[in-house]
Amino acid sequence: KKVVLTGEEGEIQHLKDIGMEIVKKCDGLPLAIKAVAGVLCTKERTRRAWSVVLESTAWSTSGLPEEVEGALYLSYEDLPSYLKQCFLYCSLFTEDCILDRYKITGLWIGEGFVKAEGSSTMEETADEYYGELIMRNLLQPRGKSFSPPPPS
Repeated sequence: KKVVLTGEEGEIQHLKDIGMEIVKKCDGLPLAIKAVAGVLCTKERTRRAWSVVLESTAWSTSGLPEEVEGALYLSYEDLPSYLKQCFLYCSLFTEDCILDRYKITGLWIGEGFVKAEGSSTMEETADEYYGELIMRNLLQPRGKSFSPPPPS
């Protein structure tokens, strides 16, 4: 029996083999897989875009602490510079520290990491940065910490 895949199913099947190669590079580590998924969700669903991730030199970067090698370093390297600043700022806090969404975005604004874009306020832009770091699996929301901002 032959099955013809169309639309999104066809795209997914088309990327399955390269996706499996990427997963192999993660050595079965759930955190690494989650970090790479955060990178892939920002890429086009094409073999070419995913091949760039698979062949990135970040997989073999040496001289880094073991916990940031490979997949985690790849996800950091893929960040635009404005998000790198915000993400690195979060490293000033201990791992078990719960970062309040509004406090951390306010600190980013205070440090000058956030510039208003178009008609958006700095607070709205900072909130978009926060959301993108969560989407990329670099920050983990806890409970209501990723709820929409309160009405003005």
